Amino acid sequence: MSTATFDKQISIKDDRAIDVLLKGLEEQKGKNENTKDVSEELNRSKEILKQSYCRSKA
Repeated sequence: MSTATFDKQISIKDDRAIDVLLKGLEEQKGKNENTKDVSEELNRSKEILKQSYCRSKA
């Protein structure tokens, strides 16, 4: 996954704009969490590597 960073000034002129910005930021918080079980993926990858190595020796 790629990540883009940038610097930009934001000019907020009313209370409604602040509310919209804060609501959007709060909604994004939960979306960035990784929900995969990394240890399960690691074990699966190790098994695949072992199988590939055994086949290459034969």
